[in-house]
Amino acid sequence: MMDVVSMELDSFYGNGIVDWEGRDYILIVEDDRDVSDTFSEVLEEDGHRVVSFQDGRLALDYLRQKSVLPRLIFLDFLMPHMDGWQFLAERSKDLRISEVPIVGVSGSDKVEEGPLFPSVVQLLKKPVSFDALLGAVRRCAARSFAV
Repeated sequence: MMDVVSMELDSFYGNGIVDWEGRDYILIVEDDRDVSDTFSEVLEEDGHRVVSFQDGRLALDYLRQKSVLPRLIFLDFLMPHMDGWQFLAERSKDLRISEVPIVGVSGSDKVEEGPLFPSVVQLLKKPVSFDALLGAVRRCAARSFAV
């Protein structure tokens, strides 16, 4: 059962009151609504539950109040308010959240895989194909999903 804080946060985030506790899900942190919606549709059609945010700070707040974390986070790097680098820096301060694999997503040539991203298991360049998106889930999720 969700506590009052969880219900208030879920309502605030616009996710409705959905009990994600004890269920597998993927988190999308992407400020482009079209990209986020497309990722969600593809992942849901593949049988995954999805939670998405357009702001890294709201996503971190959500993660910090959940007892069950996502199996995987798709993270855009160029976002207003809190970009992907800031998200990673804040995430590293919480050992529990830092265990969740991150797949970076970016359309910018300035974002490259390499030593700057030791906590990012893969980087997908936009536009991301459906095969690349689903392949990242299969390669990067720590355990198989309960679908």
